[in-house]
Amino acid sequence: MDPNVQAILDQHQQQLAVIQQQQQQNQQQAAAKLEERTLDTWVSEQKEKVGSCDGSSLREVRKWLAALGSAVFRVPAGRDVDRYLRKLVQRTALEDLLEEVESFERRQAAAVPPVVVTHAGLRGHIQQAFLGPDEANVLKEELRATKQTQREDVPRFNRRFNKAADLAHPQPRDGNTEELVTDRYMGALISGKTKDRVFSHDPQLVVLEDAMRVASDEWARQRRRQRIQREGTREEEPMDVSEAAPLSDQPTVRETLSAMASTVRKLQDDVAKMTVVGSASSSPGAAHQAGFPPRKPRGLCFHCKKPGHYKKDCFKWKAMKAREADEQRQASEASGN
Repeated sequence: MDPNVQAILDQHQQQLAVIQQQQQQNQQQAAAKLEERTLDTWVSEQKEKVGSCDGSSLREVRKWLAALGSAVFRVPAGRDVDRYLRKLVQRTALEDLLEEVESFERRQAAAVPPVVVTHAGLRGHIQQAFLGPDEANVLKEELRATKQTQREDVPRFNRRFNKAADLAHPQPRDGNTEELVTDRYMGALISGKTKDRVFSHDPQLVVLEDAMRVASDEWARQRRRQRIQREGTREEEPMDVSEAAPLSDQPTVRETLSAMASTVRKLQDDVAKMTVVGSASSSPGAAHQAGFPPRKPRGLCFHCKKPGHYKKDCFKWKAMKAREADEQRQASEASGN
């Protein structure tokens, strides 16, 4: 082959390799920018859920560490969990807490050989620095002391135990730790059918989530059975046929409602009359306005129109009647003669 042609081909191959390398770099930069935007978006969303902490309160540090442990499960699949959690720690830590985080990362990077900082190691250092070296043992003792009470249902106890377990043994847990936590949960259940069902489960339960699910299902099944039994006892006892009235003598629903309506109307009428009479006695013209005839004053004579006596006792009326009787007698005697 002509040397000039070979030189031209070599030059084109070199240029093509440079172009391919440039394209790969551009793709890597674009992927890195996309990953950084995804990380920033995730951290911004989780920052509101985790909240900020400056390390001034032991209670707030505990709460903050527990929230970080829950954020582990919200990291998108396929992403670097340590990178996401470290970024979240840097965004939510303030003042003394942030200073301690940065100091820990510098010391790990300056070690020979450099130590890779994991989110579990970072959380463990913060826990020891702010809560004390015995904090882990304290949390484990609290987990061992967590027991279900007689008045506590299974779902409520599950939430309480799960919270204590996450504090004592943060997620993610290895197989041995998970089995240990599950055994403690099973032992913390009160004695009864639920506990027996959890212990007798086949295969043996070694994951806390599975043990809680089995306990919840058994608790719900017992509740359904108790509800069915209560409904059965509420049924009315059969009535003695010998003491029951004949069906023909028993009033129908329509007749019963009609009688009740009549009684109510009668009571309403009586109340209305009592109200009208009471108001009429209190005012002279009220009785006439209500439809009743006006009453004359007590003791007013209908004959002489004078008070103090009635017509039957009026002496003028009696005298008039006596004169009329005498006149009739005299008239009858005269006609007889």
